Amino acid sequence: MKSELNLPKDFSALDKTQKELLECMERSALVAAVHILKKLGEGPALASWRKLDDTVVTEADLESQAILVNALKGDLPLICEEDPESHKLLLSESNYFLVDPLDGTTSARRFGVQLGGQVGYGPIVGLVQQNRLFAVVFVNIPMRRAFSAVLGYGCESFSFEDRRQDRRRLTTLTDCPIDKSALLFYAGKRGELESLLKLRSKSAIENYYRFGGFANDALRVALNFEQLQLQFSVKAWDLPAVLIPHEVGCKVILNPLGDFVELADYCPQLENPLLLGQRKLVDEVLPIIRAK
Repeated sequence: MKSELNLPKDFSALDKTQKELLECMERSALVAAVHILKKLGEGPALASWRKLDDTVVTEADLESQAILVNALKGDLPLICEEDPESHKLLLSESNYFLVDPLDGTTSARRFGVQLGGQVGYGPIVGLVQQNRLFAVVFVNIPMRRAFSAVLGYGCESFSFEDRRQDRRRLTTLTDCPIDKSALLFYAGKRGELESLLKLRSKSAIENYYRFGGFANDALRVALNFEQLQLQFSVKAWDLPAVLIPHEVGCKVILNPLGDFVELADYCPQLENPLLLGQRKLVDEVLPIIRAK
């Protein structure tokens, strides 16, 4: 049975300004991805270090961010992962770009130029309009494909290597029963493990695991490799990736353990707790993880 969500619009229905912004996002993300791939191909000596929050950053992250900032700079402010001063703009701006120059840095460092596989990594460029997520571009470097999603207009993928050709619209998902479903999660410190224990106590889900960066896992749900994703500390610059599963029919719940809201009503924060997945599964899982 197909998801009930109907998506009659496509990118051709975007207005001129929206099309220009999306095209700029796609072009810049592809240029950054090409540079990252070249950098990874130089060998295992990619310089890296740990930031104050104990996450890893590499030369590839910083150089990719410089490329994206140069390509996107204009009328809209940019909030970039590797520019801490820009993070405060979340409190003052309502229209802006969000930039993660390399989502899945550790995976990129481990897997390098590998083709295919389960783990994807690459740049994310998001667009926020009137305090709501509107569009995203994520380049999955190992897949050699990019994915663009626009709120209410669906999701398209296109080839990394032939400059936005071979465009394909992602189709809606086929529903999966909860006992045949898999959940991707990040074992953070904000209640994820407690939620998993509640699900396991109910024998609700067949399997639980994690592959890599947030955008890679969101994409896997959109492609129906897994059916649910749970993470309570999603950073603002990673959050736009939720538009990919959302635009193929998934339900996205923000702040699922508190005063939860759906994506269309949510204003991005520095950290964003969420549950996403096939709509019927989210409705089944939500009361389980909220139970006292």
